[in-house]
Amino acid sequence: MEPDEWDRATDWKELLRAVPAPINVRKMQLLIVAICRRVPADVTEPEVIECLDVVERFADGTDTKDAFECAINRLAYINYAMMFTDTIALQRGFR
Repeated sequence: MEPDEWDRATDWKELLRAVPAPINVRKMQLLIVAICRRVPADVTEPEVIECLDVVERFADGTDTKDAFECAINRLAYINYAMMFTDTIALQRGFR
């Protein structure tokens, strides 16, 4: 995918598929946060932003696993389950 195609993309699955493998778990987590901030319209909700911040901090090593798991559970409750479920499945194939 060319940079201009990336900029125009609105489907998060398309963006995720455009990333060359292999990719490590940390980069995958940061990629998912970036896509979440970019594609869905409801990322302006403060609760969603805070959860994404926690996931990003965990990927950077500055937040706890408990906080990460709580954020993932909360995002799932807020209808982000599909993206993160797919991400977990994808992570199993990446090293």
